[in-house]
Amino acid sequence: MLAVCDGNEGAGDGSALICDRARRDRALVVNPLKPETLRGIKYYGNGKIDSDDEAVRKDLNETLNLNCEAAYLPQNRKAAIEALNEWMKSSASRRSIVSACKKRRDGIEESELKPEYAGALLYFLDRRIRRG
Repeated sequence: MLAVCDGNEGAGDGSALICDRARRDRALVVNPLKPETLRGIKYYGNGKIDSDDEAVRKDLNETLNLNCEAAYLPQNRKAAIEALNEWMKSSASRRSIVSACKKRRDGIEESELKPEYAGALLYFLDRRIRRG
């Protein structure tokens, strides 16, 4: 069992429902308990989320409605990414940024209570670590 948000319950005509509220009883390919289903997910600086895998893309955009602008998901995801970028700019010299990013990534991964938009944060931390 996983804890989930309220899915934007009570949002007008239902077009702004997200997560499990949007999914209802439809089956999912993407599964947070199966990391292999998450590996192909890409995050963009504008807050959008996507995948090259058509089934995962359908889950993200249709079944879970995770790019729903009416629910402010891309906008909020973008704000989290921008805050992370500011932290990276201000927190460490070029020499130590990789170490700082690894430490922050490990902290997120090891935490039982994940921060909002953890997937996006981990994606950008890993990208920065790979760049060196």
